[in-house]
Amino acid sequence: MLKVQDMNNTNTIRSLGWLLGLMLLFSWNLRAEGNPGRIDTGHLVQSSEFFKLLTPVDPPPISLTATVGVPFSFTLTRTLPIPPGSSTFTIGVTGLPDNGLSRRGFVPGFIAGTPLTSGVMNLTVIETSTASDPVNNATTWRAYTITVDPPRPPISLTATVGVPFSFTLTRTLPIPPGSSTFTIGVTGLPDNGLSRIGFVPGFIAGTPLTSGVMNLTVIETSTASNPVNNATTWQAYTITVDPPRPPISLTATVGVPFSATLPRTLPIPPGSSTYTIGVTGLPANGLSQMSIDPAFIVGTPLTSGVMNLTVVETFTASQPVNNATTWRAYTITVSPATPTAPFSITGVTTVSCATVTVGERMLTFTPQYTGVTGQPISFSVVNEMLPTTSPGPYTLRLYTDNPTITLKATQTGSPGEASFNYNWLAVCGGGSPPPPPTGTFSITGVTTVSCATVTAGERQLTFTPRYTSLNGQPVSFSVVNEMLPTTSPGPYTLRLYTDNPTITLKATQTGTPIEASFAYNWLAVCSGGGAPRLGVSLEPTAKLQVKLLGNPVREAVRVEVTGGENTTIHLSLTDMMGRIVGESRTERASADEYYRFDVSTLPAGTLLLRTSSQGQSETVRILKVN
Repeated sequence: MLKVQDMNNTNTIRSLGWLLGLMLLFSWNLRAEGNPGRIDTGHLVQSSEFFKLLTPVDPPPISLTATVGVPFSFTLTRTLPIPPGSSTFTIGVTGLPDNGLSRRGFVPGFIAGTPLTSGVMNLTVIETSTASDPVNNATTWRAYTITVDPPRPPISLTATVGVPFSFTLTRTLPIPPGSSTFTIGVTGLPDNGLSRIGFVPGFIAGTPLTSGVMNLTVIETSTASNPVNNATTWQAYTITVDPPRPPISLTATVGVPFSATLPRTLPIPPGSSTYTIGVTGLPANGLSQMSIDPAFIVGTPLTSGVMNLTVVETFTASQPVNNATTWRAYTITVSPATPTAPFSITGVTTVSCATVTVGERMLTFTPQYTGVTGQPISFSVVNEMLPTTSPGPYTLRLYTDNPTITLKATQTGSPGEASFNYNWLAVCGGGSPPPPPTGTFSITGVTTVSCATVTAGERQLTFTPRYTSLNGQPVSFSVVNEMLPTTSPGPYTLRLYTDNPTITLKATQTGTPIEASFAYNWLAVCSGGGAPRLGVSLEPTAKLQVKLLGNPVREAVRVEVTGGENTTIHLSLTDMMGRIVGESRTERASADEYYRFDVSTLPAGTLLLRTSSQGQSETVRILKVN
């Protein structure tokens, strides 16, 4: 009986053991399914000889959101309990690094970085606890999804061609703990006159050159002493550059003085700076820029039409970040002059009349008009010269048996054709041809035009030699050791030292076999002592005055000469090398004489215009521009 009872007890104990095991298993399942947030018991593997988990439980993924170009950070947390005794804990993320994100920092750390592209990222966070007693080892994992949104929309800015632009960049990245460096850059710059300038974060600044849309990206980077705190972000910008501002319109009239003030539009930068303003397209048509601050456009327009100019302002500051430039288009509409009388030829100014042969003359002259409006004038001479719009003087080779020529002219916009009968022979020689030359060609004397003191031992002498037995052929004149041969008719100007009181003049005439020579005691004439004054003219009754009608010049030099009435006026235009580039001469001048020299083909540089008349002379400097 005792054995039977012991066996029954043994069975009872075994039954109670299995029942207790089932209860523990049921209790373990209840705890695991009731706390999914801490331990993913569906993937927990427990070493025990009493039970095993048979059915896995998968919780839904944890959903996160991010944006392309914007720093992202998510802190990971430990969900496995700390087992008794010593243990190690590890955590990892499958699927990283990718798309600019990675797991950073100490365990458990965080997911951080700046996403590069939009879309959905599927990740798995795995935790592992390795205990000193293997029975307490544990592993769990959890799915994560990060939905990366597209980049933020661009920040839109506007600018205008020719107008200074400035936009201040701001820092958007937070300052990490510890020491760090911060940089900011703009991809797409410098371009179209804009660049990033100044200290970090600085500016986008400059003056746009052309209209259109500029697509830029501003990139910020923070590099920390602890790399786990490194961060980068970027933002798209669009700058819509509008076309230039419309031109400022001004009006003027041919022959009427014009003046317009150019106001400063650039603000004065801090610190020291220099300011300049210029007008491209000037000088032209009688107008030029004067002064700088304030600046003016001044002058008297010569011809009608539309002038297109650009006013450019520039500030150069002590700090280059404050440099600035702006420009604005201007148009000046020049209206024709309002004539006070009908267009007509009122007379002729004879520039020169040279004998070619007994019955032939070389005549140079300029017609005089009234009713001029500034429009083109077409001039011609019947049977002698085809129509031309050149303003003159004109040169003709005429025979003495045709003493009167008919001048014709038409002005654009003026009705009818002007006509004038010009008795040129009466002006040249009183109506009768000069007698043929007799005797031997020679230099008979000198007419001293002027003698100016340069230094105590140096003079500037202007003179004209006088000849006899001229036959109308060219005369080549020179001064021994002082001036090379020239066919210019004079006056001639020399700088001479007083220790050389006498110079030797030489001349040859084409067709004449003899070389004429003349010893000229110029110092006696200059000082008035020791020798008679040779060929000194009477003192003038009025002062010679030379007025440039526009300077600098581009196409032509226009000159007004007064104070030489009833005298011979000679003009000589030379470059700085002393080469004669233009000459004109009037034998019997009127109260006002006008001259024009075409310089359109000459290079840019300085020209000297020398004007002389009966003991007087004036020299003016002219700037030729292209």
